[in-house]
Amino acid sequence: MAMLEHELSALATTTVPGLLVRGASPVRPPFGRASDESFDRAIIQAAIDVGNGPGKTAFLEVRRARSKDAQRELAAEVRAIRALTQGVRSRLPFKVPQLVGASQDVAVLEFVGGEPVSQAELAPGSQLLTEFAEAIAAIHALPREFAVAASLPERSPAQARESADELIERAKGTGRLPVVLERRWSAAIEDAKLWQFQSSVTHGGVDLDSFQCFEGRLLAMLDWSDLRIGDPARDLRWVSTLPEPSRQAFLDAYVAERGASVDRQIGQRANLYYELELARYLTHAVESDDAAAIADAEQLLDEHVRSVHRTESRPVVHETLPVYDIQEVRDLLRDAKDVREQSGSRPAGHTDQVRTGLDHASNEEHPDDAIDDLDHADPDELDDDTPPPSFLRED
Repeated sequence: MAMLEHELSALATTTVPGLLVRGASPVRPPFGRASDESFDRAIIQAAIDVGNGPGKTAFLEVRRARSKDAQRELAAEVRAIRALTQGVRSRLPFKVPQLVGASQDVAVLEFVGGEPVSQAELAPGSQLLTEFAEAIAAIHALPREFAVAASLPERSPAQARESADELIERAKGTGRLPVVLERRWSAAIEDAKLWQFQSSVTHGGVDLDSFQCFEGRLLAMLDWSDLRIGDPARDLRWVSTLPEPSRQAFLDAYVAERGASVDRQIGQRANLYYELELARYLTHAVESDDAAAIADAEQLLDEHVRSVHRTESRPVVHETLPVYDIQEVRDLLRDAKDVREQSGSRPAGHTDQVRTGLDHASNEEHPDDAIDDLDHADPDELDDDTPPPSFLRED
């Protein structure tokens, strides 16, 4: 066992009393992002002693923050995962890692295997594309009450608009933002119709790496530190990285799942948020006085300007769509349901994958929905059937 894994194993036993570590391994791709230097991480094979001898074996991830910013991020993720009680999780068609224990700068989480996917696997008509759309739709359909009870952040449409405007002003203040992009983004901020939406529960940090799959099916979603009530379009910004046919197929599947609760401008706001990541990158580079990052940000901005001039970019202002009466809306929803049934796609609350402790058919309140839910997962809630990763070692 290498020094770092030995150290993290010791921290895990301190954080979770009764934890018996039997082996450890560093986190390697595809389970860890090579560029993430905010945390020390290790995967341990361990058993929890609950007073009657060694418990069941489980694979756990130990994560230690390296900085104050990383501590805040880790604390936010711990709070979010605690808020996602078993009753809430039963509404989701994927796994969320269980929290086993946490301290100020260390968290011990259930290790969820699987692997990330590439854009090539998200072609129009693919099962994964539909499952990803249904997964995000299921998050947005969660009841707001659990997030309010957990004191998770909440952002209104006005606040979302103000935050985007502030980011544009910061980018403008660098003196390096192309005028064409400043005008394009400012026009979106001034477009009142673009910001007429209903806030919902959002994951907050979805990107392609957030999805973990197994045997061609969605298994889990990771990275919950930005869980909040806010603009659902933020969870769709990564979709703008997909080729246009895949992007449109994803949005169609998402709209079909969410039905009449979707606002018409969600695609435009999602694309605006995606473009504003360029502004965020620029301001961070300038504020960090990182010459290489500044040059990279300027190159990306110039490329986007050329895209705008070639009219290849997607709109970021509202689109005028036909106004339907109530019967036409019902007809559209019925047609969408027929398409889903004919294509065999799963409803948001259904999954064929093995889930641990997440299946509750009753609509009654789950015992774990109590606000004073325990901070530590019961050993029986951890997935004992997960096959051991081949890279785990006990040397």
